[in-house]
Amino acid sequence: MNSKTISTVAQFEDFQFLLMPPYDGLSWVKFLRSLLPPAPSTIVFTHGDVRPANIMVDIDETGKYFVTGIIDWETSGFYPEYFESVTMLYLFNINKEEDWWQYLPPCITPARHLERWLVGRLWDEAVNGF
Repeated sequence: MNSKTISTVAQFEDFQFLLMPPYDGLSWVKFLRSLLPPAPSTIVFTHGDVRPANIMVDIDETGKYFVTGIIDWETSGFYPEYFESVTMLYLFNINKEEDWWQYLPPCITPARHLERWLVGRLWDEAVNGF
């Protein structure tokens, strides 16, 4: 594991694409990174694990749903501005039926950072088999 302090988006992305044994496909890493747009410089504080299980919802007397809280902040931190929208649907796949992604506000949908979401899915599949 890397013990260096990460203070820029470029350093964060270098860490994200760090190859650990048993992987040695530097050509694959170079190819995936070539698909990404230039790294933004903005770093923001974000939850890090937005998903239905971490969103508390209530219903009012008119039948309208509203968010009452967001729990499980253990992966929160300062990340690139795209991080939440890119990672929140990594576990969304063909194996189960879910519709919650349809209700995401535009500011955090994966479509906002489409190339990063697609490359992230390919990378995650390659190293984690998800």
